[in-house]
Amino acid sequence: MFCLTGVAMLSATAGALLAVSLASTPLMQRQLSPAQASVFGKGGISSRGSLKLPELTRPVNILVLGAKVLTTDLAAPPEKLKNLRYQALVNSFDGLTDVMLLLRFNPETKKLTVLSIPRDTRTYIPDHGIHKINEANLYGGPA
Repeated sequence: MFCLTGVAMLSATAGALLAVSLASTPLMQRQLSPAQASVFGKGGISSRGSLKLPELTRPVNILVLGAKVLTTDLAAPPEKLKNLRYQALVNSFDGLTDVMLLLRFNPETKKLTVLSIPRDTRTYIPDHGIHKINEANLYGGPA
């Protein structure tokens, strides 16, 4: 019983010390010279307000596609990759999509919403009929 109490006390003390050390800025000098303060002080180039970053004015949607194209996925792979004894990665967008994420940046709520689309979802692809959604990139290509 005493051993478990000792471990709990030691763990609580270590956690408290870690929390205090993370809340402080131990590597920052106490006094900055005027030249240093103009660069590193509050409101200098390191502050968000001085960077003049553009801000969104309306919601924006971005589709992130992750594709892995192997030599066996292409009808005519590059000549230098044909006689390898393994399936090499090809720098191409002409393949199946393994990962599909729909990102929505909303500036009003200051939130990012991520929707992961399962690659086996069935969908209608124009001129090809109903297929898995990961085949849409293969048939349609990048926009």
